[in-house]
Amino acid sequence: MPIRDGLKMLEREGLVVLPVNRSARVSPLDPDSLREINEMRAVAEPLALKHAIPEISERQIGVAEAIQDEAELAGIEAFPRLNAAFHAALLAPCGRPRLLAHIAMLNDLSERYFHIAAVEMDYAERSHHEHRDLLETCKKRDAPAACQMLERHINCASELMLDALQAADR
Repeated sequence: MPIRDGLKMLEREGLVVLPVNRSARVSPLDPDSLREINEMRAVAEPLALKHAIPEISERQIGVAEAIQDEAELAGIEAFPRLNAAFHAALLAPCGRPRLLAHIAMLNDLSERYFHIAAVEMDYAERSHHEHRDLLETCKKRDAPAACQMLERHINCASELMLDALQAADR
């Protein structure tokens, strides 16, 4: 793929700004973009989880648990990657490949904001607790409670990230 096409694709995803007759530059962190991304995640991920819970095996829950174990031991730099992997592991059994692709794209877009959550706000510890609670609810196969918990988890993280982002702009 030519560089120009790659840059156009990054521009469509909101990651790059391409001013006319100027060099490309990385898009600034934007509260409106973060809000939109997380609003979409807060709908898409619980939907996937609703379909995943009836299909999820003990082995798949074990995979998510192992990722969470690793996340709790890893350094803060690994938080975004392991957080996304944890969510993906729980959602994978949903049997909705387009939904999972959409969620993966949203996670890719939100990854750069996770630095704020992990480092600036020390959110990782809270996230670990919420992930453990979510795992326990998934083990009970309580889809409505798990979906509600996941939506709350995403919305809470979003609000904290927005607060930190707006505070950084002041």
